[in-house]
Amino acid sequence: MQNSTQHYSLEQLGEGVYAAIAKDGGAAICNAGIVDLGGATLVVDAFLTPSAAEDLRADAQRLTGRSPRWVVDTHYHNDHIWGNQAFLPEAVLISTVATRGLIQTAGKEEFDQFLATTADRLKDLRAQQAAATTEAQRAAINLWLGYYAGLAHDFPRLKVTLPNLVFEKRLTLYGSWRRADLIEFVGAHTGSDVVVYLPDDGVIYMSDLLFVGFHPYLADGNPGGFLEALRAILDGSIGIQNATYFIPGHGPLGTFADVQKLADYIQDCQQIARTLVEQGRTGQVEVEATPIPEVYQDLTFPPFFYANLRYMVDKNLEKN
Repeated sequence: MQNSTQHYSLEQLGEGVYAAIAKDGGAAICNAGIVDLGGATLVVDAFLTPSAAEDLRADAQRLTGRSPRWVVDTHYHNDHIWGNQAFLPEAVLISTVATRGLIQTAGKEEFDQFLATTADRLKDLRAQQAAATTEAQRAAINLWLGYYAGLAHDFPRLKVTLPNLVFEKRLTLYGSWRRADLIEFVGAHTGSDVVVYLPDDGVIYMSDLLFVGFHPYLADGNPGGFLEALRAILDGSIGIQNATYFIPGHGPLGTFADVQKLADYIQDCQQIARTLVEQGRTGQVEVEATPIPEVYQDLTFPPFFYANLRYMVDKNLEKN
């Protein structure tokens, strides 16, 4: 589906159901969703910047004929929530109780840190891009350029905007066409993560409980809890069944097999971390010398593999 924004591309998944897939170099950074529930429009995640979110709001208006009534913050990370302000005053911003608290605490610290460092980081990235000698190097830098350039552009007006409707465990939003089930997982990718499931359409917006084509980031949550969440989705024990489309937080549209691959990835990292601890190879040099398993060598952002491994090694050391 054609759209003119530099921040994302739109994929239609069914009548009134869309995925907004972030473009490298843009300021969306994460993926998002637009859902016409019938009489009301739902947006899933608000992107990193108000500029990207304004395009999303305009597309929601164009595609559904109305401004979004509800915007779901799936978790507290900045690339999913710093566009919140673009949907006010019409929309209700929804999150879990825990996510709202994390936005006010860890999220506030994150905002202050990025506000202080973004200009220098952007200058450094532009220098790296100019010095890059291969297309692979330039591609690896391009996403972060969009990230920091987007922040630098929007920081003069960006305000961390808190959700004004909170829930725990489950919340269902009904329209005249379909319903959306919001399901919370505690202690997975972060302290609280939400997936948005459309049972009548076989669509699940998984946010950062799914990465496709990317190494996931596991070091701000609980890898064991993350794995349990994926298993619950895979085995249908929480009522998610017959899903066809799995929209990740990052990467192209996913499938059931992509969810299974991420579960395998976490298990493999857990085993590698245990082996390193058992062998006493827990220093940073030894962790970073660990080869990435061949099945995951094509994933984007290899540094995340080592951040994940470092985190798991440290957690294992704490237990011993």
